[in-house]
Amino acid sequence: IPFVWSPQILEAYLSDVKIPPWYVIAESPAGQVADWNVRIAENNNSSRSSCTLPLVIMAEFKRRYPNTVRQILVHNSDQLSDRKFFMDNIFSHCKDGTEPKLVGRMRCVEWIMQPRSIILAHCRFTPFRYLYLDAAWLGIPLIHNSPLLRQIGGSLERLYYAENNVEQSAEAVKQFIDSYKPGEHNRLDLE
Repeated sequence: IPFVWSPQILEAYLSDVKIPPWYVIAESPAGQVADWNVRIAENNNSSRSSCTLPLVIMAEFKRRYPNTVRQILVHNSDQLSDRKFFMDNIFSHCKDGTEPKLVGRMRCVEWIMQPRSIILAHCRFTPFRYLYLDAAWLGIPLIHNSPLLRQIGGSLERLYYAENNVEQSAEAVKQFIDSYKPGEHNRLDLE
């Protein structure tokens, strides 16, 4: 992994802007009373990285566990609101209860500042995305289907769901929320 990805840029940015790790914010008094936020961070410009399945996963999750998450943010998606097919055939069927918010680009480093943010990721035709390594290094919980990341172990193995399994991924989100204990953060450690 050191030849493919390095945390140096993240560490320099965190140090420069003085952002504490995810678990520090999540374990703060404000973080203890905050509701969970789910972030879907696909590129939404190809079939390899689309928010469609994560939206279906969250629709299933909300059906099973209503009022469990405060908001669902779909990043890199502001252009999708202009796509009639997407809005009529995907988004409209996935917005019961907690309606997902379509938002623009944002660096995952800044997601740390919103207590209790977790990422729901789904990759197709690729083993992983660099965003997943960034999130893991930052300590942001990542529910994912990357077999490569699963092999790393720890929370990356525990929060893995197989392929396109909607039920299993919805359960992984619920399992994380139910089992989260302050002080038991699991940041990626490559040393």
